[in-house]
Amino acid sequence: MFLKIIIFLFLNKIQTKNITLEEAKRTSPIPFIESFCDLAFLKFIYGMRDFRKHYDKGYDCGEGLEINNSGIKWYYDDELVMCLSFVYKGCGGNENRFNSALECLGACRPADDGNIRLECTIGKEEKLIPCGDRHAIERSYHGGVDECPPGYRCSSVSIAMDYCCNRDLYYKNTQPKCKNGKKALEYFGKFCEEEFCPLDSNCIQLELFAHCCPK
Repeated sequence: MFLKIIIFLFLNKIQTKNITLEEAKRTSPIPFIESFCDLAFLKFIYGMRDFRKHYDKGYDCGEGLEINNSGIKWYYDDELVMCLSFVYKGCGGNENRFNSALECLGACRPADDGNIRLECTIGKEEKLIPCGDRHAIERSYHGGVDECPPGYRCSSVSIAMDYCCNRDLYYKNTQPKCKNGKKALEYFGKFCEEEFCPLDSNCIQLELFAHCCPK
């Protein structure tokens, strides 16, 4: 309730007084949202539902239209902390759509521990598990272990602490190799059923992700 009152007073201020963008940023009681991916701050600070893990394929624009932006696009999955591929039909959809993985990462670059969190939690529902002898006090406080679960190993993936990670499975899925010896394409998805691979390639489903191999 107190936060709502502060926000109300702030909004009333900018409606009754000429205020610059910089002043609004400086005096705002909540994180100032300028872009689509800035909504992450609201999720982490206020526990709001983050819709960025959802993408919208849109709809077919129909024949005769001069503008048709259909094709393979990228969306940012906040749950996995990475950019994935999907097929956009050309019209409609939402803002969680980018023309390349580079553009997606540039707009929604994850926190420094993004890959750490992914590679150390895949394959199980538990949170990060501290391990090893480094920072024993912190490890004990966060529920650390002396030995990692089967299939995991204690890895130095953070300056602050070591974690139990299934890094082999992580790299197998994020740096896949095609059985025909050809280089895997840049497109990644959660499931082959999403049909995100180009027509001249085959979709290969692994434990965590699906990727595309040239025919």
